[in-house]
Amino acid sequence: MSGYFYDVITIFNREKKHFLKNKASVFMGVTQPFLWFLLLGYGMNGFIGQMGNTQSLMNTKDYITFIMPGIMAMTAMTGGLFGGAGIVNDISNGYVNKLLSAPISRKSVISGKILFSIIETMIQILIIFILSLIFGVRYSFSVKTLGSIVLLFLFSGLMSAVGTIVAVKLKTHQAVYAFLGTLNVPILFTSNAFFPRETMPVIMKGISWVNPLSYVVDGQRDLLLMVKGNILLDFVVLIVETMILYKLSVSAFVREYDRQ
Repeated sequence: MSGYFYDVITIFNREKKHFLKNKASVFMGVTQPFLWFLLLGYGMNGFIGQMGNTQSLMNTKDYITFIMPGIMAMTAMTGGLFGGAGIVNDISNGYVNKLLSAPISRKSVISGKILFSIIETMIQILIIFILSLIFGVRYSFSVKTLGSIVLLFLFSGLMSAVGTIVAVKLKTHQAVYAFLGTLNVPILFTSNAFFPRETMPVIMKGISWVNPLSYVVDGQRDLLLMVKGNILLDFVVLIVETMILYKLSVSAFVREYDRQ
């Protein structure tokens, strides 16, 4: 087992070296979520505020505060997906084949890459969090805040696993990033990230109950904004789904390269 962890750290350190050569990627990763926060948040804030029922409908003082947990979850989703899919670079340049010719566990390759993807994504979330404070969003800090970090960590891992599966199966940059770019939109808009579940059409509301993004957002609102929800359910769903998708990502990688 110690050999496995050594292999994971080796892969993690390699990813870190690449990251240190291209630190700007962190800031590129927060650009889209931050623009959503500014354009959607401030664009809709005045309109929804004029409706006069923000507090009763959303349980927050304004729309900007309401969507902020969704923006952080969105950052975890995009960072995780594209971070996990980064293995397509190693597939296309032949590095994976070279790596697997060494005495290294195939599972450790995926574990190391997903672990680094999670850490990079958490840095992006921290930047978004700090920017939201600068722009006036206020949170309820307590011990529960640690639970919020755990939820985002789990969801980043879940999305990294999805990105890895897509990269292993599709293998080319064009196919992988086109697919993930398309996947982003339905995941985002069939969740409760930007709209209360109560206002959704029946079909979208049903989909939101099986969308893992919704459970992250619910948990963030509960832990950071004190909007009462079912936090135990949020954790159980995310833990189970993360474990399943991690195993699927390892399985997909092992099957693919055991055939070669």
